[in-house]
Amino acid sequence: MTRPKIQQSTIEKILTVWINSGGLNKDFSLPATEIHRRIKALYGEIVSIRKVQQIISDFKQSNSALLFNKFPILTWEPENEGSENRALLFKMRKLKTQCYLNQDGINEDCLLYEHEAKWAIKNNYSLATANDLINILITLLYSNREKLGYYMQPSTSYKDLDSILTWQPWLGGKYFRDYENTILLGISEKPKVTFVDYDEMNIPKVFLEGVDALLFGFCSIIYNPKTINCMVKSTEKFDFFHSSNVTNHSSIEHSKSKSVQSIPKILTGENLFKNPHPTIKHLTQKEKIELANWLAVSHNVKGKDSEYVKSWEHEIAETYGGK
Repeated sequence: MTRPKIQQSTIEKILTVWINSGGLNKDFSLPATEIHRRIKALYGEIVSIRKVQQIISDFKQSNSALLFNKFPILTWEPENEGSENRALLFKMRKLKTQCYLNQDGINEDCLLYEHEAKWAIKNNYSLATANDLINILITLLYSNREKLGYYMQPSTSYKDLDSILTWQPWLGGKYFRDYENTILLGISEKPKVTFVDYDEMNIPKVFLEGVDALLFGFCSIIYNPKTINCMVKSTEKFDFFHSSNVTNHSSIEHSKSKSVQSIPKILTGENLFKNPHPTIKHLTQKEKIELANWLAVSHNVKGKDSEYVKSWEHEIAETYGGK
């Protein structure tokens, strides 16, 4: 009996983890056993080590030209932008520098690149209500997706990221709950994002995927901007491999504002090692409520819109007087 053909979605997951682990860098590569371990931690036992080796080998053979023609990484320099876009990109460059400076020796990532500048301009008005740190985070998520698409032909989908712009879950509270419900109802695509952080021994301590990763990532970057690389994985040498542990508060202004008082314990690491499992792979409902409502406070969302707890059905019944 022939073995069932592996699904394309599974192949894409494997290649994404491999690329984000520096697989395209000929001077730095992780063994298939480590790639398999990371895939298993994210998605479970969806594929064998041997299949991981085969998929990577097939990709290298069929995309040999791409491997020698890397995605063009060009530093953005102010030239012909209008005054508004110019000011925006200077701000994006500053924010990216503050997030990445002196982080695990990756200082070259402090530069703002042309493909990132393009996404910053394109999505600027859609992100008008977002904290500046979330603005740079989403800009980098779009630009990283573009890089992955360059290698993983034939197409790249931004639908899950577009849904984030549509529903504005960065506002937390009810906004995040409504966004989550659109995913459950099949209106929006589940976000294809992860949040991965490691301890000093390079062992994962937080390994979140999808909606949990998005919520934790939004809150984490506001609390500590240096965690941006836990969620943004590019195709460069150090990405995905190094931890972004920073215990001290960043000097970025947002972290000092009164809106981030009463920090959720999970953000400060108080809950990490109390968990019976060595790695946090999902958020509890209590943690989601706390994070979503803290996110609303961080964005100065007031009143009913700051409430995450109630379901759509409960709110409709409350509004129209009966179920």
